[in-house]
Amino acid sequence: MSEFDAPESTELPEGMKMTRKEFLKAMGGAGAVGLGAATASVGPPPETPESGVRFYVAPDGNDDWNGKRPEHRGEGKIGPFQTLERARNAIRRLKKKDDYPDKGVTVSLRGGEYNRSESLVLDKRDSGTSEGPVTYRAYDDEDPQLVGGATLDADGFGAVTDESVRERLPDPDAVVQYDLAADGIDEYGELVPTGFGLPSAPPEPELFVGDETMRLARWPSNGFVQIGTVDGPGPEPRPRDASDPTQDPVESMVEWVDAGKPRPLPEYLDDGATFEYRDERPETWKSVDDVWMYGYWYYDWADGSLEIADLDPETNRITTETASWYNVRSGQRYYYYNVLDELDQPGEFYIDRDEGVLYLFPPDQLADTEIQLSLLADPLVRVEGASHVGFDGVSFQVSRGTGAELAGTNRVVLRDCTFRRLGEHAARITEGEGSDSASADSGLAGCDIRATGKGGVDLGGGDRQTLRPGNNYVVDCDVRNFSRVQRTYTPAVGLSGVGNRVAHNHLHRAPHMAIDINGNEHVVEYNDIHDVARETSDVGAQYMGRDWSERGNVIRYNYFHHIQGVEGIGQMGVYLDDMASDTTVFGNVFFDVNRAMLVGGGRNNRIRNNAIVDCEEAIRFDARGLGWAHDHCEPGGVLRAYVREMPYTEDPWASTYPELVDILSDEPCAPRYNVVSDNVISGSPAPSLADAVPEDGIVEDNWVTDEDPGFVDKSSEDFRLREDAQLYDEIPEFDPIPFSEVGPRKD
Repeated sequence: MSEFDAPESTELPEGMKMTRKEFLKAMGGAGAVGLGAATASVGPPPETPESGVRFYVAPDGNDDWNGKRPEHRGEGKIGPFQTLERARNAIRRLKKKDDYPDKGVTVSLRGGEYNRSESLVLDKRDSGTSEGPVTYRAYDDEDPQLVGGATLDADGFGAVTDESVRERLPDPDAVVQYDLAADGIDEYGELVPTGFGLPSAPPEPELFVGDETMRLARWPSNGFVQIGTVDGPGPEPRPRDASDPTQDPVESMVEWVDAGKPRPLPEYLDDGATFEYRDERPETWKSVDDVWMYGYWYYDWADGSLEIADLDPETNRITTETASWYNVRSGQRYYYYNVLDELDQPGEFYIDRDEGVLYLFPPDQLADTEIQLSLLADPLVRVEGASHVGFDGVSFQVSRGTGAELAGTNRVVLRDCTFRRLGEHAARITEGEGSDSASADSGLAGCDIRATGKGGVDLGGGDRQTLRPGNNYVVDCDVRNFSRVQRTYTPAVGLSGVGNRVAHNHLHRAPHMAIDINGNEHVVEYNDIHDVARETSDVGAQYMGRDWSERGNVIRYNYFHHIQGVEGIGQMGVYLDDMASDTTVFGNVFFDVNRAMLVGGGRNNRIRNNAIVDCEEAIRFDARGLGWAHDHCEPGGVLRAYVREMPYTEDPWASTYPELVDILSDEPCAPRYNVVSDNVISGSPAPSLADAVPEDGIVEDNWVTDEDPGFVDKSSEDFRLREDAQLYDEIPEFDPIPFSEVGPRKD
C-alpha cells in the first residue's frame, strides 16, 4: 500500500455521515460501481443484405440506360446509370408510383472514379424504411470512388519556361510546371486565416502524387523558427477578464460565428501583429506577396495561419494582415509557406493563381503515377433529414471539403467506407437546417480514415436541454494522419450533444488530441490511442474541460500509449481540464505516456480501476479553482455562465445530476466529492494530489509499485492480467480489464 491509500474508515467531508458506498452513490450516476450513467450500447444496425430491387451505376454507364444491369451488352438501354443522381431519382420515381419495395433498394456502384463538382444531396424524399433501407453499396469487391478534384496527366508536366520564375527557383531544372488554366481549371481557392478560435473554412487546393500528400513550398523545410521581440502583439479578441460583468464570456466567443456565414472574420482581427524575425532568409525572397506563416503563436496548443502584410529588412520586422486568436508572443514557433523562392524539396508545390500554373518539385518519376488536385469545397455527400440510408464500401476522397455530412438524419450509416485526401473532416453528424431534431442513431462503422485536413469525425447529436440522447456512433474505425491542415482541436472524433459513443477504434498519428468531449452522457470505450499530441503541449489524447454542465461521461477500457510531445506542461492520456466534473475514468491502460491523467480541480469525478505503467507521471489532481483559475468559477466566470445555459435546477437535469442543483452554494471552486481508488501504478511516480482532494473526497486502495503487477507479457504490450496476478492481492476489488477487446473488431 502507498502513502496515497486511505484506510476503510476514511473520514468523509464534514456533515456527510454516510458509508463509503453511500458517498459514491451521492456523487451521481452509478458512481458506486464506477461506470457512470452512460453505459448503453450504441452502434450500427446489422448489415442489411442486398434487396430484391437493385440499380447499378458505373463510371462508363449512361443515364439514358435503365440501371438494371452492372454492364452494358449492346442490348438497347439495358445497362448501368452513370451518375448517383440518376439512381437517386429512379428511387424517387418508385415512391411516386407507390412501388417502393418492402425490402428496400440497393444501388450497386461499380469501381472507378465518380467525379463530383457539387455535393450529392439526399433529403427526406430519399429515405428508406426500417425494414427496407436505401443502400449505396460497392459492387462485389470493387472500389467506387467519389472524387472532388481533378486528375492531372503526368504527360502535361514540363520544364519551367518563364525566366522570371526560373530566377526565383533554387534549382529550376528540378521543378516542373503544369498549365491548369489550359485544362479548364480556373478556381484555385484561396489561402485564408485558419486555426484556433477561428471559424472553419475550406483550405486551398491540395496536390496528391501517388500515396503522398504534397505541401506548399515552405521555409524552413522542416521544423520551425522562433519569434523574436514582439513590438505589437495584436488585438485582444478573446477577453481574459471573465469576471467583468459587462462581458458575457459565452457570447464573446461565439457571437460572430454565424452558422451560415462564418466569413469574413470580425473587424477587430484586422489589426495584425508586428514582431522581429531572427533569420534573414526572408530578405532573399523576391516578393512576400501571398506569403503566409503557420505557427503556435502564443500557446503550444493553439495553432494558426497569418499572412504577411509587410516585411521590413531595415528593422527585421514582420507585420501580419490579421491577428491570431491569442496574439503573438516572443519565443514561440512558426514557419513560412506558399513561398515560390523556397520550392527546393521533393514533394513541394506552388500555384501561381494569376497565371493558373502549378509548379512542382516531383517526389519521384511522375510517369504512371496518379496525380490529383483537390477542388470541391462542399461535402462530397450531404444527407439532409433522410432516414434509413446507408453507404457501404464507398471511397470519399480528393476534396477540399468534408467527405460526408449527415444533417438531421435518422439511422444513416457509413459502413466500411474509406475517407482520404480530404481538406476538412471525413464526416460530420450535425443538426440540419429546418430539421426537427439533430441526427440520431447514425454513424460510422468499420471505416478507414486517413490524411484528413481537419480531423476525422465531428460526432454530434442529442439535445442537451432535455438530455435526449443522440445514440450516434463511431465504431471499429481506423483514423490516422489526421489534422494535416488545422493541427489543434480537430480530433479524430469530436463529441458533442448527448449520449453518443466512440468505441473499438484505432486512433493514431496526429499533432494534437484524439478525442474531444463536449456535452453529456457520452461513452468512450475500447479504443487504441497512440502517437498523438506529437507537436503540441498542454494537451490530452482525450480532452474535455471548463464546463460544469458537461456531466455523465464515461472513459473506460481504452489503451493510451506512446504519447509524448514537445516540452512544456506535457501530454496527457486523459485530460479533465479546468474543473471538468462528473466524469468516470475506469479500467483504462496507460503505457509510456508523458502524464497518464491530469484532473484540473473538478468535482464528482471517479478515477478508478486503471492500470498506469511506465509513465513519467501517473495522476496529477490539482485545486486550481482555489488558486490561479478562481476567476473561471467565481461570479461572472465562464463556468457559471455555461451552467446557467442549462435548466440544471429542473427535471430531467435535477434528478439526473442532483449534485449540480446546489453547486453555486457548495464551495463551487473546490475539488469536492472525487474518488481516486483501486488504481495500479507500476513503474510510475505516485499520484500528486492537492490536499483538498482527499479531504473532500475518497483516495484509497491505490497500489504504487515497481514490481510486475501480473501482466501476461508487458514486453509485448499484452496487459491482460494473469489469474495469479499479485494485483488481486493488493487491490481485492480490482476488476479485470478486458484488454483483448481493445481496438477494431475483425469480421
